[in-house]
Amino acid sequence: MKRFYFLTVFFFFTLRMMAGGGGADFNMSPASHPGSCIALEFSNLSTSASSQSWTFVPTAYYASNGSAVGTMVLDSGDVEKIYWTTAGDKQICLDGTCETFHSCNCNSFAADNIEDAPLICNSALYCGTTSSTYSVDSDGLVDPVHSGSLENNSWIKFIADASDISFDINVLGGCSMQFAVYELNTSAGGQSFTIFTDLDWTSVDGFTGNNTINASGLSPGTEYYIHFDGDGGAECDYELSFSSGAQLFESSASTTTACIGSPATLTVTPNDPATNYIWTDNFGNTYPNTASIDVTPAVNTTYYVQVSGCQNLTDTINITTCAILPVELLGFSATCTDNYALIEWQTASEINNDYFMVEKSLNGFDFNTIGILNGSGNSSIINSYSFQDFEVNQEVAYYRLTQKDFNGDQSSSSIIALNKCIDTHYQINNAFFSPTTQDLIINYVINKTTDVQIQVYDLQGKLVMNKNTTLYQNHQKTNLQAPSLLSGSIYLISIISPQTVTSQKIYIPPRTF
Repeated sequence: MKRFYFLTVFFFFTLRMMAGGGGADFNMSPASHPGSCIALEFSNLSTSASSQSWTFVPTAYYASNGSAVGTMVLDSGDVEKIYWTTAGDKQICLDGTCETFHSCNCNSFAADNIEDAPLICNSALYCGTTSSTYSVDSDGLVDPVHSGSLENNSWIKFIADASDISFDINVLGGCSMQFAVYELNTSAGGQSFTIFTDLDWTSVDGFTGNNTINASGLSPGTEYYIHFDGDGGAECDYELSFSSGAQLFESSASTTTACIGSPATLTVTPNDPATNYIWTDNFGNTYPNTASIDVTPAVNTTYYVQVSGCQNLTDTINITTCAILPVELLGFSATCTDNYALIEWQTASEINNDYFMVEKSLNGFDFNTIGILNGSGNSSIINSYSFQDFEVNQEVAYYRLTQKDFNGDQSSSSIIALNKCIDTHYQINNAFFSPTTQDLIINYVINKTTDVQIQVYDLQGKLVMNKNTTLYQNHQKTNLQAPSLLSGSIYLISIISPQTVTSQKIYIPPRTF
């Protein structure tokens, strides 16, 4: 039984198979599909041929709709594209005649003709065959360099990024193969080859098994061709890898996780001005033919780029929903010390926050900036700030914070008051709302009995409750009736004494009936 070879993805060839006692011309050519490992296009060009049955192991997928295909029947004139998404050996059968081939880790086989040679663009495995389906290519040009004969030669190309490169070649199954690295010279309308490998493969009968072959004297940035030929027409399968010396193309995204509507940049390096870049995504959108593109994805998106025939390079941008919040204050307080008023605040989150202005007033209406502290820009962690006001006296002082964005927008906090700094000190341990009694409960520690004013603000800064009470030295808790507070809401409580003003957020849980 005659073997037939499927030499994907970079060259197009036609085989003639005998089917049902008659001739049937069919074509199998390389194709592309986003996210595929290998894609092929099958077509039956013979108008007189009967149906042909193709079988794929492992199961392939139709490019037209993504459905699985194990067996595919082609009639005269049919064209169908299929693809695989994973690496590993593939078996294709035509009307019961099968051939297994390496997937080369999704890289390409060597090409029959030098002008179709695939570009080495990553350090993963490359592989090929010296099947009899390859024709003699560039015989007259290569002959002056060596005295051997060509029967079934094939080609891969690479761009050097160093003067030396070492190739690891594994010829499978005891077969014997010949190998060389050439530069193709074009001048005055003619062409010639220069050999760069340390193995003069014209003086040996090829090699088999694992071998390391060196090429030296290369010029970085120059394109070179790797040449394979079966010794005496031998049909060999081979694998090719290397650790350094060839220019590799890599795609990278400026961010792998972005908010909805946030821009990101995808770039292929190195950026070769002579290279074509074909960008697509998993939704079928196409992008400009440049090494770098700007995208603004709205959902999780995978982007693919082909680099002058290289297999797909991919990058994924994951999208998250980012809530655009103002600066969220956890607390804002003013406390008397022996020499100054200590202004403290904490933020739970900050968006685009340039700086805070600490502002002071003696009448509660006319405020002056007494200090500026840098904000944290964009932050989702708790940040603590403090400022010392040394100009204190026995009068009431009012404080507020004004926050300014990088774009110039600003907003101000609620106002807190500090009344006549003296030696009384207290601390609010916590405050919470009891849905059972409808009470606002405040737990505290205080060094002397003190009259205080309790003010409750909603998140819009509106005063919704204002009550006077007394914090007793020997007590640790006070209860205030607060039925007007809305369930499921957040409020800011300010507790004002002659010495200290402190604020704390409180959550009113939904009422149950």
